Amino acid sequence: MKGQFIDVYLGEVLIDEEINKREAAAEEDTPSYVMTLDNFITDPQAMFYVDGANFGSVMRFVNHSCNPNCKTYEVVMSGGSKHLYHVGFYAVKDIKANTELTIDYDPKAILEEMDEAEQLELDDEIVRCQCGEPNCRKRLWAEGKGKQRRRRRLVKTHDE
Repeated sequence: MKGQFIDVYLGEVLIDEEINKREAAAEEDTPSYVMTLDNFITDPQAMFYVDGANFGSVMRFVNHSCNPNCKTYEVVMSGGSKHLYHVGFYAVKDIKANTELTIDYDPKAILEEMDEAEQLELDDEIVRCQCGEPNCRKRLWAEGKGKQRRRRRLVKTHDE
């Protein structure tokens, strides 16, 4: 049902330096389960990330879609550390039983009209989207985001 809480995303909370080390050591096309937190912080060195690769909830397997049926929100718990997060998944539309749950890995990215020839010329640094939705952007990330950052799913804390 639209608006319903689904589950939380769990994993290790890490700093930018550790995430960069892990991504640099990972083999190409290795799945990543990193979500960016602290979306209101502009200094990447001060940001925190949650990595569900080594342990986490089933939500780490949620895939991308340019027309997602879920949205993520970070919830900072009061008291204690200001970096104690719960990342919640919520339905943005009614979801029928046995339907794959999806989120938009980069909700700020915009759809660019590209013909077939332009799509073939996409730079190797671009990670191609394969969601198959009519509104597909043809890429997972906004232009200018390289493959190193390709795996970071953005957690949105408010509607845009």
